[in-house]
Order: sequence, then structure tokens, then C-alpha cells
Amino acid sequence: MAFLYNAIKDYVYPAEDSLGDKANGSAESHSSSSADEITVQQSSSLPSLSVPSVTLNTIQLPTINTGDSDSEDDSEKDSDDDSEVQIATPSLVVPSATTPSMTLSTAEAPDESTPNFPAMNGPQRLAACSTDPKSRRRIKFALAPGHSPLDWARLTNSGKDLRGVPSIGRFTLTDVKAHNKPEDAWTVLNGVVYNITPYLPFHPGGEKEIMRCAGRDGTRLFNLTHKWVNYEYMLKECQVGFLDTEHTPTMTPKYPSKMPATIFLDSGGVINDNSLRAPQWPRYLGEFLPTTVLGGTAQVWSAANIEVVKPFFSRWHEYMTQAIELATQVQAEAIAAGQDRRTVEGGLDKATNVYWIFERLQLLIWIKEMCRVAAPHHPELESKILPSLTDDDLHQVAKSAQVYAIERVKAAYPGAIDTLRNLKANQSYKIYTSSGDSYEDLVAIMKGLDVMECFDDLYGADRVNCLKASRLYYDRIFERVGLRVVRRDVSGRVIDAPEEGEGRRDEVVVLDDSIKALRWAREAGARTILITDKELDLSSEAYSHIDYKLRALTELPALLESWKTRLETEDARS
Repeated sequence: MAFLYNAIKDYVYPAEDSLGDKANGSAESHSSSSADEITVQQSSSLPSLSVPSVTLNTIQLPTINTGDSDSEDDSEKDSDDDSEVQIATPSLVVPSATTPSMTLSTAEAPDESTPNFPAMNGPQRLAACSTDPKSRRRIKFALAPGHSPLDWARLTNSGKDLRGVPSIGRFTLTDVKAHNKPEDAWTVLNGVVYNITPYLPFHPGGEKEIMRCAGRDGTRLFNLTHKWVNYEYMLKECQVGFLDTEHTPTMTPKYPSKMPATIFLDSGGVINDNSLRAPQWPRYLGEFLPTTVLGGTAQVWSAANIEVVKPFFSRWHEYMTQAIELATQVQAEAIAAGQDRRTVEGGLDKATNVYWIFERLQLLIWIKEMCRVAAPHHPELESKILPSLTDDDLHQVAKSAQVYAIERVKAAYPGAIDTLRNLKANQSYKIYTSSGDSYEDLVAIMKGLDVMECFDDLYGADRVNCLKASRLYYDRIFERVGLRVVRRDVSGRVIDAPEEGEGRRDEVVVLDDSIKALRWAREAGARTILITDKELDLSSEAYSHIDYKLRALTELPALLESWKTRLETEDARS
């Protein structure tokens, strides 16, 4: 959802992205991203995956208190589904009379009368019944009460020290090898060292399985088993430092070995200035919503949007936690059931696509809040109109309103459109988007800017069925495009590369305004360019995965030209 993704960015990409406030953190920012068209082909040999539609009766949508009080109570309810492969959509419950927030319980174990998340007999907890040895990597372990994913989330947010070290440091593999016991277990994932001791009893695959990574670099085993898992977020409170290799590592030079032929651009913060998008939305929502079944006047809906947006974004991460976990659960359970729900011809399977589940919840919450605020000034809304509408009706209104506004908002950075056209005219580059939004939204954005012809394709979360929240997002896009890349860890050390005999190695460049997103892009094998007007020391450890920093997209052609000149000079010398 284009105008909500920026807030999701702040939740999924925590504080290290704070330098991009204008693009990433504004409470009123409306973001844009990219996506590509993809569908899920249901295999006839596999059980079907059923995801019930989300209705306003099953989800109590939160209301937003625009007052200053921060005192509230939270209620969390999770639904279970005992069917073999069906995935139940947990209800999202937030008090209707107060500002929504997430109050983390300190209880040692959950109340047995309260449904567990995931279900105690759900596919996330129980071992698969298959005797096929290939299914071994999908076996789940029956976790003890009080050790569900939500319990782990509560623990990581409790403030308890899970690192076990006084400060972040650098460690060699020899150092890590000394921590190979259940009472003291460290591992390395993509160059980052974690103390996994507190996580052992929470691991869905059981302690024995995760201990296979203890005292060693577990990157390869992790990727073979479940590389879609966002371990960076799950284990962020367990990080003890970075891997310091005992031998000189193969580092990434600050210029490529050959000219890149493929460029990926985020939309919001790179092409569009999100701070300019927000002020235009009330006008276009005011134009569109009165023409729908909701009726009313332009003044009512414009005012409602202005009142809703700021508190909506300021509390976003608190009441959308369950929605994020739901989307991740659907994705993980579908993969465990043997359905990777990736890309096929013919469109998108919105019933099981992780992005569309997520976006549906977003839109329903937003339109419900708009109606609540507008109701006192639109008497028939609450008494006659809303009772006759289903969740599908409201979702369609919200989606249509969003597309209407996106196509009309003009917020491109100065010179960005000309830069895109000049890059495309060069014919040396293939240009794609790499965004957290949907293909439909990206088409509307690029049509609004009149730059559709500049892109070879538009990629985002729905086309690869993966939220923009881990390396898997870029892995899937690069695979979809057909790229062969050299993969590195965050320090630049090569961890995977195509063999010379396997053919070409592609140079790929990703531009984004998010530091965290660029870390994932680097791990997936891309050269990384951060777009920000902030002053940064790229020699710092925190920015070791960033190759270049540009103030704007307009500086990219000059950088590419400098690469070309240097490579031509080196060729002449040789």
C-alpha cells in the first residue's frame, strides 16, 4: 500500500534508518515502492492452501485516539486452525476506544485457556507426518508453553540482556568456536555474530537442530533450511558483534570489475520525495470518496484524512505487529506445506500472497478510521451506509481511492524524471524498481510521473511474494530477472559466487534510501548506493555494506561515467 509503506519501513527497518527522516520516518509521509506481476500456481500433487478472507466481523479494527494520552490497554487474540493445511487468519484486536498500542506481557507462561500462537497442534509446532527424507528440513518441534514466536517477541522487547557481552565487538571464528554448548552458544550469520543461547528453547525446529550452527558459521546451513526467515529482526537483541576473519578476506572494491548492466531503484526516497506526497493526499481523497458508495463531501473526507494520518503513523508499529506476524506466518506455513507460492504466468494469487494479506489489513484499518472520523459530519454514514457494506466493499473503496490519488500526486525529486529518461536512452542499462509496494501501486506511480517506458519491469513485495524485510526479497527478484551475482556478507567477504565455468557474473546496482535494505541487497550480491543528504562516514562499521552515497538520483549518471572511465583506463594499461 503506497501511502502506508513508509511507516512499515520504520517498523521493519529500525533506528539505523533514522538518517532518512524525510523519506523514511515522516509521520505523514506517503511512500511508494515497486513490484512485479506474479501468480501462484497450485500444484495438483500438493494440498491446497486456504486462507479465509479477513472480514470486519472477525477483525476489530483499531480506532486512533488523537489526544495526548499514552495510557492504554492492549488485547491480543490469536485464532487457531486445526485443519491439516489450511491457514487461519488470526484476528487483529485492538481496543476501539483508546489509542492502540502493544503492551507486552511479563507472564512466564500463557494462560492455558487462551489460544496459543501458533496453535499447539499447528504446522509451525508439530512435525510433518511425511516419511520422505526430503521433508526433514520442514519438521517442526513441539515447543513448550510460553515459548511461541510471540513469547520470543515479548522477551526481546522486555529490556532483558540477551547478548551476554558488555558491548558489540569483533570476533574471529576461533572465538566463536569456544561457544558451542547449549548453555553458551554463538553462531555467525552473514558476517554477524549472535548469542543464540536464549533463543534455543524458542526455536521451532528444536534445540538439537539449531545447535548444529553453534560454535561455527551457520550461514550456509541457515540458507539451506529456511533463508526466508528474517533472522536479523528476530535476533537483533542477541547480536554480540561482527566476524573478524583470521585471513585477509576477499573484499568488495569500491568500483566494479565491469560496468553494471542492471539498476534497481526504490521509489519513495529515491525517485519520489515522500514529504511532498503527504500534503496532496487530502485533496485527491476529497475528490474521490464522495463519488463512491460512502458519499459525503470533499471537505469531510479531506479533513478526516488530515486528522487520521499523523496519529495513524505515529502508532503504526504498535498495532500492526500482529499483521506483520500474520503475513510471515502465512508465508512460512505455505512453504512448509510444499507451496512456495512464487512466480508463475497469469497474475497474482491474492488469497495466499503475503503482501496482499498484509495490504488488505492495512487498507481495512485505514478506511475504518476514516469513516469513524467522518461519521459525526456525515450523518447517514454510520446509520445507513456502513451497515450495508461488507469488508470486501470497504476494501475496494479504499484501494480505488488509493490508486486515484497515486496517479495524480506529483512529488518527483527535481531532475529525477530527466535522469530516468537519459539513463534509458543510453540503452546500456536495464532499469527495475525494487520496492516494498505492489505492482498495481507502482504502475499508478510511474504512470503519474509519465516514466513507465523508462523501466524494463516493476518489482516489489507482491511479485516475489515476500515482504521487503530480508535478503530473501532481493534473492527472489534477482532470480526472477535471471541475474547471476557474487554474494557477499556485510563486510564484503565473498560467501557464494558462480563458478567461472558456469558463465557470466552480473554486476547489479541497487539504490535505496534505507540502510537496512541496502544491507540485504549487498548480501544478495548487489553494489549498493545510499540516497541521502546526510553526512556519513562510510568507513564506519555501520556503513561497511554501502559502496557509495549520493545526495540524489541525479548524481548517478556522473558516478556511472566515472566507473566507465576508470575501467577503460585499466583496460588500456593491460
